[in-house]
Amino acid sequence: MTRTSKPPLKSPPPLVTNEAVVVLVGTAIWIVLLIGLVLSRSWLRQHDAMWWIWVAVAGIGAGLTWGPYALWRRRAFLREIGRGDTALREPGLPVPGLDNEPDD
Repeated sequence: MTRTSKPPLKSPPPLVTNEAVVVLVGTAIWIVLLIGLVLSRSWLRQHDAMWWIWVAVAGIGAGLTWGPYALWRRRAFLREIGRGDTALREPGLPVPGLDNEPDD
């Protein structure tokens, strides 16, 4: 049996996001969950699920660790774009914080 080769699929364009906001919102969610878990300690103790408190603490720790890194990366990226380094910029995609319209 012979296989017919198909041309490779075109890669999708990069996703334009603001990682700093994602990390901030995720950390805030972990903080709210930690408060809820601490308030329901007796239920967690009865069901041998106290480890969930440590999961929330780890989520907050990850957010506090990677949040400053995400901010630093974003600022560095916007600084490079501001210098006119068009190699970093995908044609037709907006750069969050720099412009709101795609290139023509």
